[in-house]
Amino acid sequence: MRLRPLVPGDDDAIRAIFRSTFVVGAPVPDFPDFDAYSSFSLDWFLTEARDEARVVDNDGEVAGYVLVCTREEELSLWQKKAGRAFLRRVVPNIVARRYPKDADKFYRDRIVDGFYLWRDGPFVRLAAHIEPHAHAHFNLARGARSALIVRDFVEHIDEMCRRRGIAAWQGEMNSKAGRRAAVLERYGAQIIDRRKNLTLSWLAGESVERLTVVREVGEIARGKSLSSLPPYPRCLCSGGTFPPEGGLM
Repeated sequence: MRLRPLVPGDDDAIRAIFRSTFVVGAPVPDFPDFDAYSSFSLDWFLTEARDEARVVDNDGEVAGYVLVCTREEELSLWQKKAGRAFLRRVVPNIVARRYPKDADKFYRDRIVDGFYLWRDGPFVRLAAHIEPHAHAHFNLARGARSALIVRDFVEHIDEMCRRRGIAAWQGEMNSKAGRRAAVLERYGAQIIDRRKNLTLSWLAGESVERLTVVREVGEIARGKSLSSLPPYPRCLCSGGTFPPEGGLM
């Protein structure tokens, strides 16, 4: 398995992996309008940041992907516009009760999770200490998970940050409660926020946490060390990830 740049045709494979691993490595049910949610989560990375993305090539098959945002302000502006369009699509269906019961709950929970992430997002806090910063999301298909590939993902994200003089990057990892902390530490990542993911806890049938993690790019780290920061306040509300969710980060 190796990382390579995206080529035409990779987008469908990335969307399929996003869908098939959405529920902490398991597939999401076939909810109406999920393609719209997938587009909201992935489209900016597959268009505006396509040159920074990579896929895992496993004998000609796409087995994973890593998406990188090194232009956070541009992503934020895009998300605001795309988010409004997404809400205009799903909210009328929620209000009119057009969705099946499970789909209705999914979108209600997504909206709540997204609101709390917007309100309490650690991106704001991180920017006050190390700026500029980047955001990354990576994911592997079931059966393709490998420590070597994860290392390649981390090295690729670091390299994208170095090219733009960025000192640290952030990602979200959804994990069944109490797991993965040791794995994160192995790759030099620090958990700065941990909170319940309302949507995935319901879909998985057990408590799922959204872990917000930060990794410093060692060669250009500057300002305060992340290890010196005070603990991020724990919040009793739920958290979610807008954009991508469902993968490792």
